[in-house]
Amino acid sequence: MKQSVQTITQSDESSVQKISEKIASVDEAIAEYESKGLVGLYGKEIGTAKLVRADRTFRFFIEEIESAKSGKAKLVKLSVYVEKSGKPFAKVEGVTYIPNFALESNDVYWILNNKVEGSSDEWANNISIDDSYIPKKYVSYRQRYNNTKTTPEQTLQSCKETFLKLRDSYVKELIFENGSVAKFLDLN
Repeated sequence: MKQSVQTITQSDESSVQKISEKIASVDEAIAEYESKGLVGLYGKEIGTAKLVRADRTFRFFIEEIESAKSGKAKLVKLSVYVEKSGKPFAKVEGVTYIPNFALESNDVYWILNNKVEGSSDEWANNISIDDSYIPKKYVSYRQRYNNTKTTPEQTLQSCKETFLKLRDSYVKELIFENGSVAKFLDLN
């Protein structure tokens, strides 16, 4: 009987250790979100372009992936949040090349005019990022578009809250595992 108790106890200790590792991993993710903020989620914010006539605002985030072979541009992950009449409207992400001069000067109007397609008055839900000439290994990552009702800051807060809920569920699981081990040992 003692051998089976030891085997079960070792098994329970192993599951407790695994749960503790999950909690530590979530704690690291939460700390990273808190330390990096929006940069960790979207990359560097380079500015905002306002189109007064269209009543739209475009907020640009760039995460550099690699330099072009020519050295005159960079391949970037471009995330653009669009507001319409001051309210969150859409978010589009894609991989594209942006010339160094536009990146160095944070020329969001050049990027909007040359790399964001469907950004004029006529577009409704067809905004996209120019993905011409991107390397094949990034083709599957290319475009994501969705309507949104949240700002980047709200999205970041939502991510943190999700990780906190996940952490709480792991803590409850850990409490359950510790409680079941203690109850089992009390019974024998």
